[in-house]
Amino acid sequence: MFHTEGNDLKVAEQPTDADFAVMDEIVAVLEPVALAVQILSRQDVSLLSAEAALKFCVMQLRKQQSELEKTMALALHSRVCERYGIHSLILRYLQTGEASSEFNDSGMSSMAIRKFVHHLLLRLDYTTSDEPTPAAATTVSESNQQSGSNDDVAGKSIYNSSGS
Repeated sequence: MFHTEGNDLKVAEQPTDADFAVMDEIVAVLEPVALAVQILSRQDVSLLSAEAALKFCVMQLRKQQSELEKTMALALHSRVCERYGIHSLILRYLQTGEASSEFNDSGMSSMAIRKFVHHLLLRLDYTTSDEPTPAAATTVSESNQQSGSNDDVAGKSIYNSSGS
């Protein structure tokens, strides 16, 4: 039983069943969030592990029936989507071969991702030496000879200097 000093009515304030229901709802919302925070706090967490933890958290919140959980899921999802960059999508693609993520709605195809990686590698080749390597020069000339499809760099090897 709780007594408040400034209460004019001098009525004892006790938690009601409704108060306990709200507390239970808050605990239910925070359980998947706490699990995600534990995973994200580990030193060895990778980008894909972090994404999986956040995806799990959002899915668990969406499964619930209360408005608080659905609001929390929507807020968490939108905040992660705001911060999910192209480089995260590329790392996901390089590790898993998947060109999509729940947190990225860019609609980039696997060919567009390959082209982006290709350009990064070419830029790396050009910035690490004054002269482009034979592999980079071969790849650039092969890319320029293509029939106008900017995304079709999938079959070209950056490291193939013999042209085969």
